[in-house]
Amino acid sequence: MWFHGAVRPALLLPLVFPVALFAAAPFASPWGRFWALIVGSFFVAKWLTWYRAVARGARSSMGRHVGYLWTWPGMNARHFLDRARRATAGGLGEWTYAVGKTAFGAVLIWVVCGRLETDDPVAVGWVGVTGLGFLLFFGLFHLLSLAWRAAGVDAPPQWRFPLFAHSITDFWSNRWNLAFRRIALEVVFRPAARHVGVGVAMLLVFLGSGLMHEVVISLPAGGGFGLPTLYFVLQAGLMALERSQVGKRALAAVGPVGGWAWAFVLILGPAYLLFHPPFLETVVLPGLASWGAL
Repeated sequence: MWFHGAVRPALLLPLVFPVALFAAAPFASPWGRFWALIVGSFFVAKWLTWYRAVARGARSSMGRHVGYLWTWPGMNARHFLDRARRATAGGLGEWTYAVGKTAFGAVLIWVVCGRLETDDPVAVGWVGVTGLGFLLFFGLFHLLSLAWRAAGVDAPPQWRFPLFAHSITDFWSNRWNLAFRRIALEVVFRPAARHVGVGVAMLLVFLGSGLMHEVVISLPAGGGFGLPTLYFVLQAGLMALERSQVGKRALAAVGPVGGWAWAFVLILGPAYLLFHPPFLETVVLPGLASWGAL
């Protein structure tokens, strides 16, 4: 059970922020709507995991509670709030790596996008989306992990070298957005697996991810509906293939390098379904322009 006992009004206060974002989203520009929906959805998930931990008896300092809710992208509230847990601080090499990824994202956005010699807006949009990924998810979030771990908090990176995945299953299960993976496991996969089996539960997780991306990508763009869901259904099907006896034998035969090539092509190749042209042209390009990148 996610909730135990009576709901204390104080525990509902953090929900004011995402509710305000959702309320403001219809009145914002497509770029503003995108950020309002994605940040609002993120903070609802943060609140759910935090409330569950508190309801189950997690106690910590006010600083850790505030830090978990407002400055950490991960979803493992129990570990983050547990003052008895300790994490190993990152070394100079890891700090350099995180800063480098952040800087690379900034260069893509504020240097490369404006200097591309192409009339194709979709190509510029793809460079911008890649820059956002490096700046925020791979870079700044990694720096947050390093900062919290330096303070002794159990806050591991949420993206674990995704480009090194040796299969599609390895990519989605072990390397990409572990914050979403955790909440999807607890809210969707495990309850569903008990009733409908692992295969259907996995499909439901990917369907849920597709619907979430429809909300934050297709809805602000006012187009491309169904394409993000199709992308994640395709990924679920490819994972099911890998889990089959035929898939296991094929991956074993091609080895890690062949598995990496398989994953690289079939994760990135159909990604135009996820970040579709209406999103790139209607949301990303005007947003980059408002940031002074174009």
